Amino acid sequence: MEEFLKTAKKHSDRLNALVSDLLTISRLEAAETADAKDKNPAVRSCEVRGVLEKAVDDLRLIADRKKITLLADCRSAVGPAIIDSGHLEQVLFNLLDNAIKYTPEGGHVTAETSDSGGEITVCVTDTGTGIPESSLPHV
Repeated sequence: MEEFLKTAKKHSDRLNALVSDLLTISRLEAAETADAKDKNPAVRSCEVRGVLEKAVDDLRLIADRKKITLLADCRSAVGPAIIDSGHLEQVLFNLLDNAIKYTPEGGHVTAETSDSGGEITVCVTDTGTGIPESSLPHV
């Protein structure tokens, strides 16, 4: 009976994560159609570097369990961004979490920032299997 309950909990946790991801995607796609500053009072100045480093720190234990090297490379000078920091944190967490899930043991996951002409870019790279081409428009 105990083994059955463990299996049920594992599957329940996995389904919960999937539903959470789907809700996040839905909210993000809906936000793309709205003017973020007018529709979301949470949009304000935030330090991207700090949000990225927090997401990496939150996932460090999971990466360590798989013997994956997880790095936040914020050497590039990145200023603050006008953004919803909660959504940014959630997006970065999801990208990094997926990179860890699909990277084989002993691999590498890196999140890197850059600032070009006032536009901040965060790039997550890994040594995993990659995202299927059909899924790329949703990333």
